[in-house]
Amino acid sequence: MPAHEEIIELYRYGQEANLADPLRKGQHLEFTAGGEVVMTGDLHGNERNLDKIVRFAGLGENPDRHLILHELLHETEASAEGCFSFRLLERALRLQKAFPQRVHLLLGNHALCQVLEKPVIRYGEDAVDLLRAGLEKAYGQYAGGVCNAMHDFLLSEPLAARLPNRIMLSHSLPSPAKMSMFDPRVLYQGQLADADLQADGSAYLMLWGRHHTAEQLAELGKEWDVDLFVVGHQPQEMGFSVPNSRQIILSSDHNHGCCLLIDLSRSYTIEALAEKIVKLAGVG
Repeated sequence: MPAHEEIIELYRYGQEANLADPLRKGQHLEFTAGGEVVMTGDLHGNERNLDKIVRFAGLGENPDRHLILHELLHETEASAEGCFSFRLLERALRLQKAFPQRVHLLLGNHALCQVLEKPVIRYGEDAVDLLRAGLEKAYGQYAGGVCNAMHDFLLSEPLAARLPNRIMLSHSLPSPAKMSMFDPRVLYQGQLADADLQADGSAYLMLWGRHHTAEQLAELGKEWDVDLFVVGHQPQEMGFSVPNSRQIILSSDHNHGCCLLIDLSRSYTIEALAEKIVKLAGVG
């Protein structure tokens, strides 16, 4: 099978798997008690750290363990020839196919920008244009078809995962100043409207927020029946931070990158949850 056909088929498989996931409830995943989840931060094309995360997760040896990935696109540095971070997304799709219903990808703001062709300036260049150039270099005249399949897959990704021990996992959350515009019921919608994905739409706001407060998270927690939140999006020089009593922020895209192992059968305080952070530098 030609390379472009294999990749398009892979994206179609992933799209169907996302929508048919038995954990899927509207625009979020609803986990049940038992097993474990490995949550990551942004990866932004970092293949070495994905290798480490996969080794740590040990999905083959731990049949009750799930892996959640997000924000794979747009490298922290790209060559003049283009951005090739779509290769990381393709690897994640193969992982999703190898471990059905146990590898989950959440929607991130860079992924949405790629779909909407909304410029994202990184390393002084538009990462959206650079990724498109990378696709054209890799797939030539078939890049358009691959790109369309990739976009369909990305839009099929859920926004969040809710765990039975009252923890919410997502790429980000709305900024405090945007809460009056945000409808938390977006997580329960069967299908997102175009307006949800545009600037100031509820899905868009959930992917872009920063500087959350404990008071704001308590308000969201009441809406979603959760206590603690684990997100990415905000760069963390040392791989993670605990900015308030309800939140952990993870980064997985550099040498100090981290991931987080969560036992779904136990309850956590924010302090106990932070103790489960794994530094990827220590993963062989």
